[in-house]
Amino acid sequence: MPPATSVTVTPTTAAVYRGETVQFAALVSGPSNKTVTWSVPSGLGSIDSTALYTASSDFGGGAIDVPATSNAVPRTSGTASAADNWRSQEREDNHPTLRSTLHQAGGHTSGPLAKVVLPKYAYLPNPSTSTVSAFLVDADSGALSPVPGSPFAAGAGPISVAVHPTGRFLYVADLDSFQISAYNIRFKTGALTEIPGSPFPAGQNPEFLAVDPAGRFLYALDTFFSPDQNGQIEVFSIDPHTGAITQVPESPFPAGLLPASIAFARAGQLAYVADIASDQVLGYSVDKLTGALTPLPGPPLATGPFPDSVAIDKVTSSLYTAVEGSNAIVGCHIDRDGALGPLPGSPFPTGGLVPLSVTVDPVRPFAYAVNSPSTNVSAFAIDPQSGALSSVQGSPFPTGGAPTAALVDPSGKFLYVVNSGTEDVSVYRIRNNGALKEIPQSPFATRGATAIAITRSHR
Repeated sequence: MPPATSVTVTPTTAAVYRGETVQFAALVSGPSNKTVTWSVPSGLGSIDSTALYTASSDFGGGAIDVPATSNAVPRTSGTASAADNWRSQEREDNHPTLRSTLHQAGGHTSGPLAKVVLPKYAYLPNPSTSTVSAFLVDADSGALSPVPGSPFAAGAGPISVAVHPTGRFLYVADLDSFQISAYNIRFKTGALTEIPGSPFPAGQNPEFLAVDPAGRFLYALDTFFSPDQNGQIEVFSIDPHTGAITQVPESPFPAGLLPASIAFARAGQLAYVADIASDQVLGYSVDKLTGALTPLPGPPLATGPFPDSVAIDKVTSSLYTAVEGSNAIVGCHIDRDGALGPLPGSPFPTGGLVPLSVTVDPVRPFAYAVNSPSTNVSAFAIDPQSGALSSVQGSPFPTGGAPTAALVDPSGKFLYVVNSGTEDVSVYRIRNNGALKEIPQSPFATRGATAIAITRSHR
C-alpha cells in the first residue's frame, strides 16, 4: 500500500480584491512526487502553476475553493468536508472567504483553510445635507468607522438606499430631485464614485428602493402625495457591468395610494408592497425576464391603519408587516400561489408605539421592529414551523431618539438601528436567544440618516 499522501495549503489567512493576486503554496507529504495541480472555479479568477491566484475583475466577495491536488496518485479526490465546514462558519460569522482546501490520496489528513476576509460597508442617506455616509463594518465587533471621503454628494433629499447583491453598486433615492443616484463601490475602501449617466430620472418622490435578489432589476416606489394621482413602482434593468439603470417597458406599474416598502419572496418571483394610505399589502408576480409586475389575483391583504414596512422570512415563507396604527406586526404565510393567510396569533403586539420598520435575521429565526416615539426596538423569535412570533425575553430594548429603520447585517450577528432624532446608529450584538446587547462603541454619529444598507457577501 502506498504511503498516505497529504497536501497542506498555505497561507491560512490571506486577502484578495478584484483583479489582484495572492500567492499560495502547497506542502506534500508522503510520496516522492511533491507536485500538485491547482484549480479554481470557472469565471472566478485564475491560478497559474506557481500557485499565484488572480481574482477576476468582477469578483464580488463570497467564497471559492482553491484546491491543490496531489499528482502522486492518479484520480485523487478532494476533501468532502471543507465546503460544509465553511458553510457552518459562514452561518456563524459570514466572513466572505477565499478558501484553500486539501486534496489527498491514501490518507485522511485534513488541512487548514485559507481565510480571506473581505471588507463590508454600510451606507446611510442624509436628507438634510443631501449626502450619503459610508462606513466600514468591523466583522468581529460590528463597529462602524467612516470611509475616507465620506460623506459623498447625492441629489436633493436622499431618503433610501439599496446595494446590489454583488456589493459593486449603490443606488440612492433622491426624494426632492425626483432622481436616482447610482454609484460604483470601491471594493478596497468603500468609497463611492458616480456611475456614468447618474443621476437617472425617476418619478415624483421616489421614497423607497430595492434590488431584486438576482440583482437584475431596481424597484423604486414613488409617492405623489396628491389626491388625483396614485402611487407607482418604477422598474429599471441593471447593467451587470456598469451598474447603469434603464426603465423597462410598461414601467411604471400601479401601486395603490402611497407605497412605502417592498420585499421579495420565492427568489424574486413574488413581490409585496406596503401601501400606507390604503391600509393594505399588495401582492405581485414578477416576470423574471423583464422585471414587470402583475397584481396577484384576489383582494389585497387588509392590515389595519398605516402599514409602513414589510419583511420576509424565507425559511417559513412568512411575511411580516409593521403597522403603525395598531402598534403591532401583522404576520402572514405566503401560499404557493402567493396568496397571504394569517399566521396563528397575528397580529403580534410590539410593546411599543408606532413601529416604523421591521427586519428579519437572514441567518437565525428572529425579527425586529423599531418603535419610533417609544425609542425602543422589539425583538421576536420566529417559530420555525409556523412562522408565528413570540416576544424575546427583555424586549423591547432601548434605542436612540426616534428610530426610523432597522437592519440585521448579512452575518446575522448584529442589528443596526438608525435613530433620526439623535442622528446616530445604535449597534447591537444579537445573542443566541435573539436578545440584544449594545456594543461598547455604540452609538455612531450620522448626519441625520433615515435608512441603512449593508453590502453582503455572495457566492
